[in-house]
Amino acid sequence: MNGKYFKILLIVLLLIILTQRVIIHMTFKNTKNIIQVINNDEISKENIDITEKDESIRARFSGKSIYSITPDDKNWNKLTTKEEKVKACRIPSDTLKEMNTNELIKAVIEFPLIVNLHLHNTPEEGLKALQKESDAFKELLKRTDAGEKLSNILNNKTNIKYFQEIDTFDIETLKILQTRFN
Repeated sequence: MNGKYFKILLIVLLLIILTQRVIIHMTFKNTKNIIQVINNDEISKENIDITEKDESIRARFSGKSIYSITPDDKNWNKLTTKEEKVKACRIPSDTLKEMNTNELIKAVIEFPLIVNLHLHNTPEEGLKALQKESDAFKELLKRTDAGEKLSNILNNKTNIKYFQEIDTFDIETLKILQTRFN
């Protein structure tokens, strides 16, 4: 009988921990205003490696999500399975190739299922799962400058306003991502 109660207690504790992580994540996401419109004079080639032809970065860092649907949308709840949610979060490969490394990092942080990264037993397991689910992370893994860009963001060596206003949850996410590039 004691073993049965122990298993139930363990399940309840795991559910509490999972719920706390989700609540913390959603609280951070809903109470902060990390995405603000960036004025044209705040964007320069040094800040985000913008090229003459790629003016679309202004739109990508202007508060619009790369994802067509997020948990904040009313239609998100209509997606009943994890597979449906992953599919809804797909980014076309041509769009991914056009994005610079900082944009990809932003897309990974904003990935609607990013909380799942933190729900695995080890960071490595979380990164493996993220690689299967996130197109932005898969593309980020191909970038030779990803480790350097992540380091710059974590050490506040970037002038991109978006990355100067990230919360604790995002910082922990960035730290886990950076382990993949060390």
